[in-house]
Amino acid sequence: MAIPAAVIAAGISAIPALAKGVQGIFQGAKGSKLAKKNIRPTYEIPPEFQQNLDTAAMRARRGLPQQQYTQALQNVQRGQTAGLTQLGRMGKGGNVAGLVRAGMDATLGLDIADAQARMGNENIEMGYRSQIGQQKLAKQKYDKFIPKKLP
Repeated sequence: MAIPAAVIAAGISAIPALAKGVQGIFQGAKGSKLAKKNIRPTYEIPPEFQQNLDTAAMRARRGLPQQQYTQALQNVQRGQTAGLTQLGRMGKGGNVAGLVRAGMDATLGLDIADAQARMGNENIEMGYRSQIGQQKLAKQKYDKFIPKKLP
């Protein structure tokens, strides 16, 4: 019995499609094998976050920079010395108590500025601690909810 020409033609035209199908099966198997080896990158918190926190923590233990505090204190003392000199020139002794009170008020103001600077530095440190906390939460979510093996 002879095979009709239409069947032969259909069989010949199906060969490329069949070859592509077989090739697709092999590519799919190869892709699955590679996917099993595909491990997602780890989530690393950039070290700059920790460096910023360390710097802020160091600053939070201080108020005004020491040079600035010392200079301001020296200016208060110079002002008192100049006031005492002026009172001495006047010859009456003047209002020494007022001069002392003004010097004490100026020193108190300096100490208040120092405390405010320290509190500001502590607030900055807390902001960096918050950033580190957010990064740790992001890492935790990444590690928990994203599979180690990518599909």
